[in-house]
Amino acid sequence: MENSELFKTRILCIEEIAGSCEYFTYLMPNYEIHFITPVKDNLCSIKIKNYDLYFLDFTYIENRGIEFCRFVNQTVPDKPIIYSSANWEKEITKLILDSGASIHLEKPYSSEDLINIIENLLNKKSVE
Repeated sequence: MENSELFKTRILCIEEIAGSCEYFTYLMPNYEIHFITPVKDNLCSIKIKNYDLYFLDFTYIENRGIEFCRFVNQTVPDKPIIYSSANWEKEITKLILDSGASIHLEKPYSSEDLINIIENLLNKKSVE
């Protein structure tokens, strides 16, 4: 194993629809990315503490996404959470941020925007 692989930034992608986050692996080869689909996996039984950033992708099941966001925030309150959804309502954005997300990333977004947000959140965390 190369030395650079020992220190890869780890991202946990919790996705509503299996496969929607797989593009991350191609988009960000310098990160170690793991995927969970809550419909299949019981989030509470999965060890989620060893990641540097959490990406939650909930397009349709908004309430379940909020619950997972709260769970992640309570479990690892010092880690950044990106919550992605297609809902642009201000009330939903407030609910998402109040549940512990660092940012509400509204769909659609560009790959460049996603990478910039991830890098900014990780750099901000490393400075603190």
